[in-house]
Amino acid sequence: MRKAIDAHVHILPETMLGRTDSALKTKAEKFGIFVYENGETCRRVPPYFESTSFSTEALLATIGQFGIEKAVILQSFTFRINEEVAEAVAKYPDKLKGAMVIDPRDEDSVAQMRFWHKRGLTILKFEMSTVQGFSHPRAYPEMRFDGADVMKLFDEAEKLGITVAVDPSPVFGNGYQVDALKKAIETHPKLRFVICHLCFAMPDYLNDGKKEPSGRECARLHRMTMCG
Repeated sequence: MRKAIDAHVHILPETMLGRTDSALKTKAEKFGIFVYENGETCRRVPPYFESTSFSTEALLATIGQFGIEKAVILQSFTFRINEEVAEAVAKYPDKLKGAMVIDPRDEDSVAQMRFWHKRGLTILKFEMSTVQGFSHPRAYPEMRFDGADVMKLFDEAEKLGITVAVDPSPVFGNGYQVDALKKAIETHPKLRFVICHLCFAMPDYLNDGKKEPSGRECARLHRMTMCG
């Protein structure tokens, strides 16, 4: 029987509740509610998650119920939890792999990558969504996949054998940079890229003459990656 692996899962540590993220000023409240700096709210998990938490053990129990043997813990620019993910991977090395999130604009970004790689995180999650990623209007909306800061991280990831998981924004979002991502992939032939969410290929793209061609261009990048 083939092994079932979930390549995109999340954990929500209890320590997030009541905290305000330093990057995008997002606050985690009870019942799965997150409050943005402008006062808008979003429910990211169902309301029966009263403490807005989902532990590593809860994750393992859930994947076990569905016959999933292993899982990869990802995260985002908002509420970075490198320490918690590293602890989960160290505690359950046969079940879990984990991704780090590094801010490319940090002066010590490469040193951070090396540190978390030694702690067992073998994936770099590059979140470019406009909701909780680098392309957020209050973060780095001008950031590009082929920018010097980002390419520096890709250079080091290639040396260390780290996989890069890219979470783009929807078509026409600041992070939806097909040409720039293509350049990054071509420049790093030995670096494994994974494009999350199938490039946000939503069904309505088929009926949108502007979105459909761009969506297909991103989907073609999967063929260029070693695993996508």
